[in-house]
Amino acid sequence: MGILARQQRQCIEVISSHPVLLLGERYPLGSPVTLCLERSDITLLALLIYALPLLLALALSGCLVALRVTDWIVPASFFATLLIGVVGLKHLLSGRTERFRPRLVS
Repeated sequence: MGILARQQRQCIEVISSHPVLLLGERYPLGSPVTLCLERSDITLLALLIYALPLLLALALSGCLVALRVTDWIVPASFFATLLIGVVGLKHLLSGRTERFRPRLVS
């Protein structure tokens, strides 16, 4: 449990371009395989998940500070913007997860 827990193997479902009947011959059970994910996809996903909500929250908080609103509204708007960003990204990326799925190379 926690940091000292043994890490379990992750199971990743990968779609191959080869016919299903030939997969057993081409990739026998237990043979090593290579998976590929485009670097641009990883970068885009990292920017969407980490940078976009944080930058939006910082920009909104900065605007509110410039408008000299009540002190407690600035941190509340920061965290509210982060939560809205997470929920919004979940809905925006829900149908596009295939783009970020690893592909079988060899």
